[in-house]
Amino acid sequence: MFIKIFKVSVLFLITSLIVFFSGEVVLRGFGGLRACGLGDPSCWSKKSGSLVFNFLPEGTKRKLEYKAEKPKGTLRIVGLGDSFTYGQGVKSEETFLKLLEKKLDEKSRFKHENINLAECGMNIARELEILEIEGLKYNPDLIIIGFCLNDPEAEPYKLRRLLPQTIERKIKGSYFYFFLKYRINIILDKFIHDENYDYIKNLYPPRNISGWRNLKITMEKIGKIGIENNIPIMLIIIPLMENFNDYKYKPEHGMIAQTGRESGLIVLDTLPDFVTFAENTSDYYKKMLWANEKDGHPGVVAHEIIARSIYNYIRSEPD
Repeated sequence: MFIKIFKVSVLFLITSLIVFFSGEVVLRGFGGLRACGLGDPSCWSKKSGSLVFNFLPEGTKRKLEYKAEKPKGTLRIVGLGDSFTYGQGVKSEETFLKLLEKKLDEKSRFKHENINLAECGMNIARELEILEIEGLKYNPDLIIIGFCLNDPEAEPYKLRRLLPQTIERKIKGSYFYFFLKYRINIILDKFIHDENYDYIKNLYPPRNISGWRNLKITMEKIGKIGIENNIPIMLIIIPLMENFNDYKYKPEHGMIAQTGRESGLIVLDTLPDFVTFAENTSDYYKKMLWANEKDGHPGVVAHEIIARSIYNYIRSEPD
C-alpha cells in the first residue's frame, strides 16, 4: 500500500513539474500575459531584475529639484495624482505636467514651474495628505489633481496569493505561476461577485456607497484648502486607455465631475479629447496610447492629449 502511494505521489510530482515547465516555456515564448499593473514578471528586466519601462512600485515619486521659495516672475503649478500623473512608463519631460509647462512658457511672459508630486499607487486621501504636507510649501498659483478611475479605492487592487508569501517570493519570476494566479483570481472574483463584475464600476455608487461618501468628504477638504489659500484647484479626469469608440465608464466620469464641482474644484474631463482622437485617427488602436505594449498606462501620445486639453482650457479662461 505504501509503495503504491509513493509511486502515485512521484508520478503526480513528475507530471506537475512537466506541466509547470512546459507552461513556463510556452508563456515565455509568447511574452507573458502583459499584466504589468499586477506584478507580471514578463514586465521585468532580465538584466536588473527590476521592472522595465519605468514600472515602479507603490509610493514611487519623481526626484524634485525645486526650492520652496518661488523665484520672481515665476508661476507654479503643483501636480498631484497616482501613476497616471506621475508618468509611469514615460520620461519626466514626457509627462503631461512637463508638456504643459513647455506650452505655457511658449505663450507667456512668465516662467512656469510645474512640480510633479504624484506617487504611484496614490489615492485621493493620500493626495490630500501630500497637498497639506508638501504641496502648499511651494506656494503654487494652481494645483492640478490628476484623477484616475481607480482613485476611490482604499487600497490598490492586488491578486490573492495561492501559496505562502515565503514560497511566492522564491518563484515570483515564474510566468506560469503568475498565469495561474491571475486566472484563478479572475474566477474567484466572478464566483464571489457575479459574472458581470467590473472592478472599476464596483468602486462607484450604487455598489460602493460608503467609499464614495469618504471620497466626497476628501474632495470637500481639498476644495476648502483651495478657498482658504486662494489657490484654484483643477481636477483633471483621466480616462482608462481603453476603446474610446465604445467607452464604458462615461457614467463614472459624470459622477466624478459632479462631485468635483460640488466640492468647489475646477473640473476638466479629458475624455472628449480622447474620443476625438479615436474618431480622427484612421489607424487608431488603443495601444497607440499605451506606455508600451505591456503597460496600459498613458504613453507619450496620451500625455500630449492631456497636456493640450489642460492648456486649451487655461488659455480660454481670463487671466
